[in-house]
Amino acid sequence: MQIEIGEIGGTWPQHLVLEGLRISDNEGDWLTLTRLELDWRPLALWRGEVLVDRLATDGLSLLRLPSGEEAQDDESAGFDIAALPVGINLARFTLTGTGLGGAVAGEQVTFDATGGAALSGSRTALTAYPEVSGLRPTISPPLNAVP
Repeated sequence: MQIEIGEIGGTWPQHLVLEGLRISDNEGDWLTLTRLELDWRPLALWRGEVLVDRLATDGLSLLRLPSGEEAQDDESAGFDIAALPVGINLARFTLTGTGLGGAVAGEQVTFDATGGAALSGSRTALTAYPEVSGLRPTISPPLNAVP
């Protein structure tokens, strides 16, 4: 896997800016991002929280899923979101010009979205309140999903 970042800046550590991200594997690019801005409170980590005031992306594209080895049947393989050691509070996100490739969504989809989310590490509760606009093609995605 190869990760390329064009530029990292901002007012460290509270305001971070990342421009020109490309993640690729032996089949080529699978994720690209034009710009990301993150306003967060790093000292909240001492309280076991990730507090993000604002996350804004422009030009985020998930072209396909990364290639990889076969998944293990072992229960220890993979990522268990319930095992996060911290709570996450994303007060506001803005996704502009976000795209999902046909290999991910069945056909090329682009959209803009705003909202917020919270994930409690102790209660494993996820709350999200997205507002999606500019969805092309027009589809009706589920607003609530239970794994």
